[in-house]
Amino acid sequence: MIALDVEIVRQGVNCLDDVIATVCSWHHRRYELMYAHSLNFQFDSEHTAKDIGERIMADFSNDYLPLIEKFHGLHCEMHLNQPISQGIQMITEQLQAGNPLLILLDCFWIPWTDKYQIIHDYGHTMLGVGFDTNTNELLVTDPFFEKKSIPISYEQLEHGYYGCVTVTPVDNHLTVYEDILNELSMTLQEWLQTRETVQAIQAFAQETGSLPFEPDAAAEAMLSTSPLFVNLGRVSSGRNSYGKLLHYLHETYEDERFEKLEEELKVLSFQWSSVRGFLMKMAMVDEASMHAYLKENTVKKLTDIANKEVEVMERLLTLYRIPGEASLLEAERYSAAAVEHQEDTITVNHHVDLSRYFNNRGFGCEERPAEFDSSGYYLPLSGSPLGTHLLLDDMSFNMNLAGEYNEYDNIACYGQEVELEGKKGHFLTILGCSEMGSFLDQLTVKYEDGTKDTLNFGFSDWWNFHAVNNERVAWSGPPAQKEQGLINHKVHLYAAKLRLQPDRPVQSLVLPMMPNIHIFALTIGTT
Repeated sequence: MIALDVEIVRQGVNCLDDVIATVCSWHHRRYELMYAHSLNFQFDSEHTAKDIGERIMADFSNDYLPLIEKFHGLHCEMHLNQPISQGIQMITEQLQAGNPLLILLDCFWIPWTDKYQIIHDYGHTMLGVGFDTNTNELLVTDPFFEKKSIPISYEQLEHGYYGCVTVTPVDNHLTVYEDILNELSMTLQEWLQTRETVQAIQAFAQETGSLPFEPDAAAEAMLSTSPLFVNLGRVSSGRNSYGKLLHYLHETYEDERFEKLEEELKVLSFQWSSVRGFLMKMAMVDEASMHAYLKENTVKKLTDIANKEVEVMERLLTLYRIPGEASLLEAERYSAAAVEHQEDTITVNHHVDLSRYFNNRGFGCEERPAEFDSSGYYLPLSGSPLGTHLLLDDMSFNMNLAGEYNEYDNIACYGQEVELEGKKGHFLTILGCSEMGSFLDQLTVKYEDGTKDTLNFGFSDWWNFHAVNNERVAWSGPPAQKEQGLINHKVHLYAAKLRLQPDRPVQSLVLPMMPNIHIFALTIGTT
C-alpha cells in the first residue's frame, strides 16, 4: 500500500486550480504566476450563427503547466488516453518517488459528484495520493469537494480514467525578481499593444445589445452548462486570478505598489460576474421592459470594463518596468488607509425598515409560494430567521420588518434609492446574498450635506461552500425547489460591513443595478 498524506489547499475557483495549489504546496512551491496569461479574452464576431457563448474564448488553463515550470520550478507532463495498465504503472512509480500526480477521471465514475452515473464529463481533476497494489484501488484527494484519501475502485478507475499529469521539481526556473517582472511586462505589453482584448470586449458588448433574449423553460439546467455562463465565469475568474498573482508579488517580494491594483482586479472580476448575471437573468425573466433595462446596463458595463482594464494595465505595466521603486508617499498612504479601516465595535444599532422597498420573496412554504432566483428555488419558511433578531458578533439585524405574512421579504437590487432619514453611524451592515453567481458592484451613500461616497458592495452566491467576498455567514439552511422539495445542501445569508462617515447624517443609499444581489435587512451601527 502506497499512501501520501497530502493536505488540501482550497482556492474556490475550480477543480484544476485547487489541485495545482495542493500539489504545489506538497512540493513547498507556489503557483500564482501561472496566471500570467489570465487576462486574455477573445470573441469571434464573424460566425454569428453559432451560440454567442461558444464564441467567447477565455480558457487560459492550457498555459498553466509551462508557466508553473518557468516561474515555480515544477515540471508538469501530461499523459492522456493511456491504457489503464500503463496508467497504473505510472501512478505507482510516481507515488513511490513521493510525487502525487493529477488524475483526470470521468465524473460518471466519481461517486461524490452530481454527475455520478448520470452524465459523462471528463473535466474533473483530482490528486492521486495512494495505491493499493492488492485491490488496485486508487486513493485520491479531491480539493474541490474537500475529500481526502478517498478510494476509487478498479472498476471506476478502469472505466473513467482519462489520463494523468506527472509533477516533478526542477531548478531551472526564474528566481530573480527583476527577471520575473520583465517576463510579466512583456506579456502585458503585448496585451496593450494589440488591444485584441479591448476590441473583443467591445464586439461582445455590441452583440449583447442586439440579442433577442427569450425566457428559457430549461433555464435551471442551462445555468451550469451553457457556454455563455461557463465562459463568462472563466473571464471573471481570470481577473480575480491575476489579482492573486499581484498579491503574490506583494507578499513574496514585499512590494507594496501592487496592493491597490490587487483590489482593482478583484472589482473587475466581479464586474464580469455582473455581466454574466444580467445575461442569465434576461434568459429567465419574461418581461420586455426588464429585458431592455438589463440589456442597456449590460452594454454600458462592458464598455466601462473595457476602458477600466486598459487604464489598470497601463498603470501595471509602469510598475513592472520600475521594479522596487515604490514611493514613500504611496507607502504612507497605504499605511494610513489600513489605520482608517480598522474595525470598531458596534454598540448602538438603528434597524432600517426596508419593507416598502421589498420586491422579492425568498422564504416560502406551500401557503406562501416563493421563487427566489427565477428558477424555482427558495428558502423554506420553517426554521427561517424571519420574525427574529438575527445576531452575529458585533452585527444585529431585525427580521421583524419583513411586512405581512404574504408580503415580500427582500430587495432585488434594481438601482433603488433607499431613504435613511438623516441617520448617522460608523458602519452600514447589510444582510443578504447573491444568486446565479457571486457579485460585487457599487453602492452610493448620499449624505445630507450633499457629499457622496461610492462603496464596493456585493455578496457571495447563496449556494457557495465558502464566502468569497470577505463577508461572514450569518445564517444557513437547506434550500427547496417547488417541484423537488427540500434539497440536501446548505445555502447562506451573509453579513457585510461598510464604513460610513460618522459625523454626517445619511440621506439615502442608491443600490446597484444588479438584480442578482438581494438585501434582507440593513442596520446602521454607531460606536
